[in-house]
Amino acid sequence: MRFEIGGDYNMTVEQFWSAVFFDPDFNDHLHFKGLGFSDYEIVEDRVESDGRRSRILKAHPKTPIPKPLQRLLGKSISYIEHGEYDPNARAWTTRVELPKIGRKLQIESTMSFTPKDELSCTRTVIFDVQANIFGIGRILEKFTESALRDNYELARRATNAWFAQNRN
Repeated sequence: MRFEIGGDYNMTVEQFWSAVFFDPDFNDHLHFKGLGFSDYEIVEDRVESDGRRSRILKAHPKTPIPKPLQRLLGKSISYIEHGEYDPNARAWTTRVELPKIGRKLQIESTMSFTPKDELSCTRTVIFDVQANIFGIGRILEKFTESALRDNYELARRATNAWFAQNRN
């Protein structure tokens, strides 16, 4: 299932990538205050000489799990995000794993920004979510889409709030 999430940001594309997205203080604010995660950890963060960046993040969101999915997922979830930033395309590409269910759920995304005016930009995230579980695959895909839409809206608000308080 493919879907897209948009959103406006009160910063330029350059400000988002250079001053916000990889900032450790921003990441703490985003995950703990903005998204309300119980825990997150950046396991690996590498920057190549050409500006490419890769990061592995483990996170524990407080997303309520619907009853039909609790047998599969449990009452809480954790995930591992493998992300890569391409400075030429100015895009963040991710692959997300849920360790409890392995490759039964595949989540991939590409996030990019386009200028809206000289002080703001618009985010576009294209998702591809595939659940390969007989009987509940479609329910899991819809739950995943709903959770992603909710969390990306929370992230947009938290990012704008953090930037408003921390811009130089």
